[in-house]
Amino acid sequence: MALLAPLALAPIAGARAAQEGTAEEAPKPIQVSLEPVRTAFYPGQDLLVNLVFKGAGDNEVIVDPSAFAREAFTLQDAEGQPPPGSRPRDGEPGAAGPEPLSIKGFDTETRQVNLSAWYPKLTSKKGVWQVAWAHGERRAVPLKVPVVKAYRAEKDTMAEVVTELGVMKWQLMPEAAPEHVKHFVDLVRTGFYDGLTIFRYVPGLYAEGGDAAGDGTGAWKRVMPPELSRTLKLTTGLVGASRQETSMTSDTMFFITSSPSEFMQGKQTFYAKVVEGIEVIARLHTLPNKGDTGLRDEYMLVTPVKILSVTIR
Repeated sequence: MALLAPLALAPIAGARAAQEGTAEEAPKPIQVSLEPVRTAFYPGQDLLVNLVFKGAGDNEVIVDPSAFAREAFTLQDAEGQPPPGSRPRDGEPGAAGPEPLSIKGFDTETRQVNLSAWYPKLTSKKGVWQVAWAHGERRAVPLKVPVVKAYRAEKDTMAEVVTELGVMKWQLMPEAAPEHVKHFVDLVRTGFYDGLTIFRYVPGLYAEGGDAAGDGTGAWKRVMPPELSRTLKLTTGLVGASRQETSMTSDTMFFITSSPSEFMQGKQTFYAKVVEGIEVIARLHTLPNKGDTGLRDEYMLVTPVKILSVTIR
């Protein structure tokens, strides 16, 4: 791997002060992060990531095009091995463009980079890539990018959810919420739900789980547009995407109805139905919870129920 080129970040006001020989306090650093373009990639797809720059409000900062070159990125698989192929394909930056990037004030600027432009075989097989970015003294927290089996609505029809209280089988409902079903299947195939919990049970209404933080606070980093149906028959055991005050849904957290709950008609996004193992939800009724506290922790289970695994059948 070639040596990293220095990051050409030129604080305009600071540079002018230096030329005039006057002292000026150093500008605050901008923040740089790597963010995924998709939940998961399928074999053969271009592997795309976003570089996100957040200004600190002090000065205009210019990011040199070399920050988007191949040398700024490091890729490794789960075994610490570099991408396949003896040599990467050199050429234009991976769809980021050759122009410098200007960050002004508290602006946020994003550049998308196509890593497959340099490594054409990057998504040739399933696995997880760790992508790191560094340019001069700046670093972004490494990003794990999974490559999983492609979702097929006609084949991926059932999810087996193994919990400490028993096994449930969920029939997926792409006819009701196609984008939520696809997203859920992609998450399952990355192993996202394995080891998480069902952490809340509201008696007579629903159970809730699938939050990475384990308490409902970590599921709102990304949201999805709702997929509402006014014709879906509401029954016990429907699986929906959790939402807060707006209709936008969490992209990870789910709830399972423990009654028909007709008042949810046309207001909630449902993407699956429990067809076996509904007794698992009934067993939650026997577990102690914190009750109606009026706070964020209302009806939280004192001891959350672990999700051992989720598999798409």
